[in-house]
Amino acid sequence: LQFNMITSIPLLTLLFLLMSASALVRATCNNFTLEGEPYTLPGPTLYIISSGVVCKGKQNCTILAGGYITANRLLNNSSPDDSVNNNLFTLIASASNISFEKSVSDNISTVKQTFEHGTAGYVHFRPDFLCVNGIFSGCPAGSAHLPAGEVAIQACTPDARNNNDHISGTMSKVLSDEATAKDLSCNPANVSSAADAPNKACDKHNKFYASDARKSVIIETTTVALALFGCFGALR
Repeated sequence: LQFNMITSIPLLTLLFLLMSASALVRATCNNFTLEGEPYTLPGPTLYIISSGVVCKGKQNCTILAGGYITANRLLNNSSPDDSVNNNLFTLIASASNISFEKSVSDNISTVKQTFEHGTAGYVHFRPDFLCVNGIFSGCPAGSAHLPAGEVAIQACTPDARNNNDHISGTMSKVLSDEATAKDLSCNPANVSSAADAPNKACDKHNKFYASDARKSVIIETTTVALALFGCFGALR
């Protein structure tokens, strides 16, 4: 009986119901109010930009660090639907006068980094993020990702304001054991263009990416990400 009832619904009516349900899920808030001034935070991801080095002997060792990275914008209350997120970021960008591109790619300038003799390690880069706090309003009931009414959010984007359109950030040496440094046998950021970053061929070649060292980087990254999105409550 249930099957017959469903199949008896006119096709146009069925299409209308499906479109209405889809529109409800995809609907977004209609306004964003900025709270406070933009501020910077360290980004949640650490990008490895060198091969590993094991510095034996009595002399210090110098390696080259740099290469391409791609960093993505962040929203602490986002949707699995890209079109919904795009609409939300459009509201944020309009209110803050900040461009929230979906991703920002950059070629981190190659520099020399020196490791003292008797040490081992590699170099990573942590981009800075430009963040805003604010309130979404007019959010529709029935949205799968945002409650109805007003929603407090934090949104961040890679900060390229004051560095000639290059992403600002911090390059740091990471000291490790010899085995970890040896496993990182090539620089995953050493590619010909941002479209190729990270270097998948290098990732497959590096034993590092199957090691406990990678897990520790992921743990640190996750911790920073949670801290990043926990800041909103403390700053309000």
